[in-house]
Amino acid sequence: MILIGIVGRCGSGKNYVAGILEELGFRSLDLDIVGHQCLITLSKQIEDTLGPGLLVNGVVDRVKLGRLVFSDSLALRRLEELTYPCIELEVRKWLAAYSDSLLAIHGVNLHKTSLAEECSAFIWIEAGWIRRFLRVLKRDGRSLRDTWLRFRSQKELNSKFFPKRAEIYKVRNARGDAYLRFLLGSILPAIKGERVDEL
Repeated sequence: MILIGIVGRCGSGKNYVAGILEELGFRSLDLDIVGHQCLITLSKQIEDTLGPGLLVNGVVDRVKLGRLVFSDSLALRRLEELTYPCIELEVRKWLAAYSDSLLAIHGVNLHKTSLAEECSAFIWIEAGWIRRFLRVLKRDGRSLRDTWLRFRSQKELNSKFFPKRAEIYKVRNARGDAYLRFLLGSILPAIKGERVDEL
């Protein structure tokens, strides 16, 4: 099994890169989607841990939760202690189901999970702050303040957070689709263990 971790700050283009890899024969899994499912499953435990007012119709309201955890590092750590075991369990089920495939997982907090140790390589997606901020504002439809809090919580994140035993390939997402595909095409043979002269 070849497992790639697609990583980078919020709005850098991880989903987009995952889509390109899928066109090239990979299966991909968005850890954010898995995390959202775990929030639903763990709603009661989250309320018990972080306090009342976070649930709507018995389910965690992600906007309210985001405002809390992106402005309170202790609350964020407690949330991660609840949700990461659930995320890791679900992702490992997926990995086992497709163990004979080319796989990619992506999520801004991949480095905080034990899943990072299982990746054979990482693709670190870089994009400018303003470009990322505007992209996330348009995509998520949240307020300027909520988006800024989210970005602030990730300000220390960089490629050095990932296991040193795995190769990290930095890809700049700044010149459009064709250039991004060119960059990915130039690194995938090495990730897959192919010789360039055989391509």
